[in-house]
Amino acid sequence: MQEIRCGACGRKLAMGIFIELQIKCARCKTVNFLRVENPKPVRPECRTLDDTLEKISKQTGDALPGRLLETS
Repeated sequence: MQEIRCGACGRKLAMGIFIELQIKCARCKTVNFLRVENPKPVRPECRTLDDTLEKISKQTGDALPGRLLETS
């Protein structure tokens, strides 16, 4: 979790995990806009049955066990 402080007075406003946040400081009344520049992808890779990491790509058309192939 990340500590969120007011940009004007430095008062601690919150603790949390966020992508975008808008919060008003109770002390100085400044509205703080915060956002993550490059959020981590939700699921960039998955594990296969033999416990190796394999990137999922739609171009190759490879199906992983338990997954359906997308058809166009």
